[in-house]
Amino acid sequence: MMGERPCGSVLEVAFRYRHGCHVGQLSERHPDVLIAQWCNFHVEVLEVHTRDARRIQAMVKELTVLAGREAKLLASDLDGGDVQLVQVPCPHQRGAAIGTLIEQHGCLYLQPLLYHEGWERYRILAFEEGQLRALFQALAERGEVELLTKRAMKGGLLNRVFMIPANELLAGLTGKQARALLDAVERGYYKVPRGTRFEDIAKARGVPRTTFEEHVRKGEGKVLTAVAPYLAMVVREREVAGLGNGAPAPAPAPTSRSEPQPRNPGARPAPRRPAARASPARGPRTGSRPR
Repeated sequence: MMGERPCGSVLEVAFRYRHGCHVGQLSERHPDVLIAQWCNFHVEVLEVHTRDARRIQAMVKELTVLAGREAKLLASDLDGGDVQLVQVPCPHQRGAAIGTLIEQHGCLYLQPLLYHEGWERYRILAFEEGQLRALFQALAERGEVELLTKRAMKGGLLNRVFMIPANELLAGLTGKQARALLDAVERGYYKVPRGTRFEDIAKARGVPRTTFEEHVRKGEGKVLTAVAPYLAMVVREREVAGLGNGAPAPAPAPTSRSEPQPRNPGARPAPRRPAARASPARGPRTGSRPR
């Protein structure tokens, strides 16, 4: 497999798969519920999107039977009660898991894994066309597989794959700051040219302009401070890429002495000195001073 020719670019591939695993069976029994799964081959954490308390209790009991391991409800009040967090010891051996099969074919598996209507939805990165074909052949021998998307990635892996948690960016915002930022965005304040002014938004909201502007500025500061570490990674990545091109930044052109220098508009011009007069030619000194 290592001798295959590279595909020329990194491929981002999405496919769905069904092979009757314990979470897949649970999804078939509750086809209208979206389930996201994170697994490290020791423990599985499931994010179950339902606010029905009776249903989630039933699903935890069903999962315990299907996995042969005791499942438990970790949290039931996430996102206002719409998301339930369930944990169960992983029943798979690493060598038999689909994630391992993906790794064995030279691809990268991107979590989380999504379940809906009994289907598992995977996102992977592939680096060789031959390995990707072999992976799909191996998957077809174990269950049903369907390719959803395959496209070449543009840009670096970090920019494409790395996701910033929304709660990390927005957790520091107060309700008033978040509302003010959203109003500013929706009303076109950040467009070029601006679509509105702080005065107009504040008037529509019935608050003083200074109060509204304070909420916006504090919100901007908190969001930009939170995103700064990730912005730094992108900047450094691009700087490194630029240095690798062998094209250093051009040095500033030297200023010629004959070129007029820009004047400071706030400075007063220096007074001009009168030209020195030429002294008349003197004859040879005779040693006596004239009377």
